[in-house]
Amino acid sequence: MKKGVPTHSQSSLRPGLAARAGLRIAAIYAVLGALWILYSDRFLAELVEDPAQWIQLQTYKGWIFVAVTALLLAWLVTRLVRRLHHKNVQVQRLNRTHRLLSGINGTIVRVRNRDELLNSVCELAVRRGGFQLARILLHPAPGEALVLASQAMPEGSPPHSDPPPLVKLQPEPHLIPIILHDLEKMDNAGSWRELAKGTGLRSLATLPIPDWASAAPVRGWLELGSMAADHFDAAEMELLREIAADIGLGLETIEKSLNLEALAHYDPLTGLPNEALLRDRLRQALARTPYDGRVVGMLLTEVPELVRLTDLHGVHVGDRLRKELADYLTDSVRDGDTVARTGRYSYAILLTDMARTEDMVELTERLLRGPEVAIEGEALPIQLALRGGAALFPADGDSTDQLMGHAALALHNNTREPGSCTFYSPELNQMAVNRLRLTHGLQHAIERGELALHFQLLVDARGRQPMGAEALLRWHSAKHGNVGPDEFIPLAEESKIIHPLGDWVLEQACTQLRAWKKAGVEPFYLSVNIAPPQLLGAGFAEHLREIMERTGVLPMASCLAIEVTETAFMNDLDRAEQVLHKIRALGVRVYLDDFGTGFSSLSYLSRLPVDALKIDRAFVRDLPGDERAGSLVRAIIALSHSLGLTVIAEGVETEEQADWLEARGCDLLQGFLYSRPAAAEKLELHSGEYRRARARH
Repeated sequence: MKKGVPTHSQSSLRPGLAARAGLRIAAIYAVLGALWILYSDRFLAELVEDPAQWIQLQTYKGWIFVAVTALLLAWLVTRLVRRLHHKNVQVQRLNRTHRLLSGINGTIVRVRNRDELLNSVCELAVRRGGFQLARILLHPAPGEALVLASQAMPEGSPPHSDPPPLVKLQPEPHLIPIILHDLEKMDNAGSWRELAKGTGLRSLATLPIPDWASAAPVRGWLELGSMAADHFDAAEMELLREIAADIGLGLETIEKSLNLEALAHYDPLTGLPNEALLRDRLRQALARTPYDGRVVGMLLTEVPELVRLTDLHGVHVGDRLRKELADYLTDSVRDGDTVARTGRYSYAILLTDMARTEDMVELTERLLRGPEVAIEGEALPIQLALRGGAALFPADGDSTDQLMGHAALALHNNTREPGSCTFYSPELNQMAVNRLRLTHGLQHAIERGELALHFQLLVDARGRQPMGAEALLRWHSAKHGNVGPDEFIPLAEESKIIHPLGDWVLEQACTQLRAWKKAGVEPFYLSVNIAPPQLLGAGFAEHLREIMERTGVLPMASCLAIEVTETAFMNDLDRAEQVLHKIRALGVRVYLDDFGTGFSSLSYLSRLPVDALKIDRAFVRDLPGDERAGSLVRAIIALSHSLGLTVIAEGVETEEQADWLEARGCDLLQGFLYSRPAAAEKLELHSGEYRRARARH
């Protein structure tokens, strides 16, 4: 309660107030009596000289004094009583308004719904504040016309049409409270005058509701009506202004709360639910299944093409495509299903209330095709296909974590083309268990001495002389036996073991290169594969220099080559370009491995500092008989030479393949035809040894 506002107990009966009123009446009576005594006798002496008549007039003078003082006292007491009554009414009205303010503040703290807040304010104004009418009008948006948001009147009030906003009755509305009296006599009051006749309204006030969240002058107006002509005095208007300000604050609080809830549960770019809300809806769906016996499906997806398109055309294009993909998925599912964005390039779809598991198979086939999108700079529309992994309730799990985890496992094991879906199975789960065991074993492989480097020769396509070798990592586990690099390298990348593993490989390769150089093997180049996480890690080029200095290879840096795949720069082309330039600055060569199996974009080749392209074995395998493969290889060789790049063909296994590649201008050959991967001591490196080894084979 505000300081200085009297309560009901501090009414006209307060002793101090009564004492002051009594003293005021006594003072007036004393002054009047003294004046009468002082001047009445003098006045009579001036008028009358006869003593008998003077005595008679003295009697009349007494009666006149009694009558005048009685009338004066009656007037003073009546005036005092009226003032006290008015004061008491005013205090009671302020008490009601103060209780109204308290109730509204309590509502603001409790309520988190806009309509509920506005309705509660209007109802409190009528029930607790004693008003005959309470209305709230708001601007839906800055600059838009006022609309009636809520209103309340006492029970039993006659039906009426909604009058226009009070501010429209003023020729020049101001942003200050407006008070109107005697509505029945106002010519421009219109429907307000009719409402006053039917309800007894005599005074109205409208107060601006401030907009605390924006630069708009007001959010709306609070309108209050009373049956008392003098209801809205200065003291009450002060409280009512505070009520209007609190309403504005309450609306802002609710909107901020809704915004925070949206940020917590929705993706700001696409407007889709995020993973937290997806999990909540999945829990609700699973809770209903015991009663309806329906099938619930979880589909996790990724969009590989989004990576390339974002890198090539910029983030703004990538964001537009994400929105289009969100619209496509939302339009493709049924009402009641949920599409969520769970990552930069990934989406999830919760499918509920399915009668059969086959329904999900049919739906995923249609969903994963993706939309066709048009992009400036691309000649034709691009199919934005998705790759998916799915799990079903109850077959694949009965909890949120199980379904999400099994769907993620299925997606992880989907190595097919985009547009395909892999469904979870126990076999996939066993595969995951095996991968976990391998990962644990790989963490200790270095300290147990289970790793080794093998080397495969690269020969000159024309003279068929050894020109270098590629270092290949091998793992012979005491527990799991020989584990192929295709199996353990992805595990190392996922579990962050790739960093110590990559350092070990670089250290061993540089040490071996130094040993070969000391043995006089010239000319000879050694290439080392670098995984994308290692290449793009913090300070890789600087770390590479430290290893080269420590092993004594820095002076012969041009004999070392780093092999990278396209996946190393698909996600962050700018970062990859910077790192490769630093590597080249050390004198180290850069080979682009497995060219042709990824996106193979010409824009990559024009930007990246690359010395050589390695044609993937998948194109060499069908040579020379496959015309399509031959056309692609010829195009790669011609493109590489036009850019001044060396061309290396992998997977050469027959003399026919070697002759065909030599005739088309390929520079270096690598494959089983010339050597299988072997330890350094078993590799014939000198040209004479190599010719004798070739003759033996």
